[in-house]
Amino acid sequence: MTPKSGSRPAISPYVLLLLTMCFWSGNGVISKAVVAGVPPAALVFWSWVIGVIALSPFALPHVWARRDLVVRHGLKLVLIGVLGMNLFYHLFYNALTFTTAINATLISTILPAVIVGLSWLLYREAISWRAALGSAIAFAGVVVVIVRGDLAVLASFGFNSGDLLMVLAVLAWALYTVLLRHAPPALDPLALLWVFAVAGVIVNGAIYASEVFSPMAFALSWGDAAMIAYVAIFPSVLALVFYNAGVKALGPGIAGQFLYLTPILTAILAVVFLGESFELFHLVSLVVIVVGLYLATTQSNSLRSVIAKIRSVVG
Repeated sequence: MTPKSGSRPAISPYVLLLLTMCFWSGNGVISKAVVAGVPPAALVFWSWVIGVIALSPFALPHVWARRDLVVRHGLKLVLIGVLGMNLFYHLFYNALTFTTAINATLISTILPAVIVGLSWLLYREAISWRAALGSAIAFAGVVVVIVRGDLAVLASFGFNSGDLLMVLAVLAWALYTVLLRHAPPALDPLALLWVFAVAGVIVNGAIYASEVFSPMAFALSWGDAAMIAYVAIFPSVLALVFYNAGVKALGPGIAGQFLYLTPILTAILAVVFLGESFELFHLVSLVVIVVGLYLATTQSNSLRSVIAKIRSVVG
């Protein structure tokens, strides 16, 4: 149901971004398993084919209703979508075939800072001391969980070709996030994602057929099919609908700070679904990340504003 003019959104953008991070946390675990049996180019292509099919019944009425906007801004939307639907996903999944999960996670933690930096570089978006301090604190919390409370892990950290691909993936996603401000505000989020996804399927299809990254043929098991379906619906379609809405409501700088939650949420999912133990460093990391996140996203020093924000998250 479309909210009435002037009314508050049905769901808080903070909740939408939190759900997005939950979906992407699950994707980090599942995708590492998928790329062992499914070529990255195939995973990107088929997951978005499924995504477009699932999205079309809901998005097409909005696309048709504002087809004037789609036509007028078509080239711009395609270029923005290629960064998110094509370049990022190809770089991310190919990086996972060459690097470890810990390396990929550690590199991805620079993403919020890159988003803030690009926002300033391209649009001179102001960076407050609270945002800078909160971002630094949240980053420290992420490092705690990645090294499992043992700083000696950093001493053995080394770079490889997969790490370089991950750095490029971070740059692609940061640029996609910053450029979302150029999407027409009157275009429904579902319609916007549909345009991105269709353009992405076309480009991904050309890349997949060219076999530049990997051969087209692969053996598909029922387990692989289920994981591809998960990647298509949750970390792709739903996550991007929520993420785009969050960026539109809060701006790229604030929305990007939520990416610091991904490592700790991944650890929590491992505890719940894989039976791994919840250690003290997980709790320390969670507290530090939440403190940093609220510093970075709270525009006022008043306690009232913080309480209001907490209420918006919990409903």
